[in-house]
This record gives sequence, C-alpha cells and structure tokens, in this order.
Amino acid sequence: MSGVYRAKIHANFGKGFDALKAGGEMAARAASVGTGGISSDDPDAIEKLKSELVALEAQQARAILANRLVRKEDRDGLAAAGFSAPEIAGLFTPDFAGRLGVPAFRLTNNGANMRRIKARIELLENQATRETKETRLESGVRLKENAEANRLQLIFEGKPSAEIRAELKSHGFRWAPSEGAWQRQLSNGARHAADCVLRKLSD
Repeated sequence: MSGVYRAKIHANFGKGFDALKAGGEMAARAASVGTGGISSDDPDAIEKLKSELVALEAQQARAILANRLVRKEDRDGLAAAGFSAPEIAGLFTPDFAGRLGVPAFRLTNNGANMRRIKARIELLENQATRETKETRLESGVRLKENAEANRLQLIFEGKPSAEIRAELKSHGFRWAPSEGAWQRQLSNGARHAADCVLRKLSD
C-alpha cells in the first residue's frame, strides 16, 4: 500500500483509529468491571463507569469505521485499521438477509448501553454533591437521608414492634447496628418505601 493511500485513510478516519488504539485496553478494563455490575456504593464507581463508557465508545467507533470501509470494499483499509484476516472475512460474509459488515442492531444496542452508562454517571455525580438531611417526625421517628453512607435511614426511639419490623423488612429495610437505624440504599424507591412504613406506623 502506498504512503499516500495510507495517509488518506488516516486523514478520513483519524478519530476511529484513535479509538481503535484505545479499544483493546479499555475493553479489557470494562470486561473486568462487568456491564451493569458496578455498585453505586463503590467509591470508584464513577471512574469505573467512565472507563466502561470509553471502551464502548471505542467499540462503536471501530464498528462504524468497519462499515464505512466495507461499503467501499476496502480490504486494505481494514487491514491498515488493525482488523485481522478472519475479521475481514467475517465482515464480507453476508448474513441471513445478505447484509455485510457489523449488523445495525449491534450499533443500536451499543448506543443504548452508552446512553445508560452516561445517565448513571450523571446520577452518581449529582449524588456526590448531596447533603445529609434529617427530619424528626411527630411519631418520634427520625427520617435521615445519609448522603455519606448513601442510605435512607429510619431511626426509632426504641425497638419497633414486631409488626413494624416485619413492615420494614418487607419494604427492603435492614437493621444496621453500627448506625442504630433501619436502612436501605438511598433512592426514590427508598423514599416511597419509607412513606409506606410511616403510613403503617401512623395507622
């Protein structure tokens, strides 16, 4: 392949090549994290999600680049982009509908995963700026949104009755001796669950 032709490829698809170079390393990092397996309680959750997002973006760029070159029937360009001979052969093998390249559904699914991860990153970044709030209710129960622990906590003046303990457990609350509170992970669902328990308590 001539130097001029190679330069033309890099000029047209520079961003795709950059993503491709990072793709192997970042994909491995994402695999070690596991899609959807990052707990919000993990202190490194945001950085892990960002690494996973970069890996998915690299995969998307690589797939888009592959389809561009397949449409041009540019096997040399694919080889220059780092695709192996078996990969190139696969890209030019028609699927059941006679289509070549990376299937559109894979690009769609990958795009959906990227949007999901971006939303989680935004949520966790917003949560990082939350402040702890505590409200003492007429019943004497303290409702605490513990931002540092990422927990919604119900703190009773004494040991709640067996009926209330059963209600707490049925709504996902667990007793935490270290906190002296019944708690579950802080979320809108937890707020709704607390409302249900408190209504039961008032009844």
